[in-house]
Amino acid sequence: MTPPTPMVTIHSTAAQQPVVFTHLTAFLLRARYAFLQTFHSAQHSDIDIFDQHQQLLVRCTIREVGTDRHIPAPSVFPAPAALPANLATLIHALVQACTATSE
Repeated sequence: MTPPTPMVTIHSTAAQQPVVFTHLTAFLLRARYAFLQTFHSAQHSDIDIFDQHQQLLVRCTIREVGTDRHIPAPSVFPAPAALPANLATLIHALVQACTATSE
């Protein structure tokens, strides 16, 4: 049985979303991951991240929160401790790339 695809959700304000997308794209290109935006709306975007063998590694969701609300911490499913080391490292790097400017 194939384990579920890990999912990461990053929250940002509407004003920060272009910055988050820029940092995420730069990270993925530098690290040579393939990626595909599979869904986009004003409130959220889903991005699938693949390895060099076109194997889906992680689904990353960028979700908008209102400017008057506290920005929730990124969420990861399943918990990073339950993932292989390479995926846990990738997810940690994704979170760092996406949240570096929003804090």
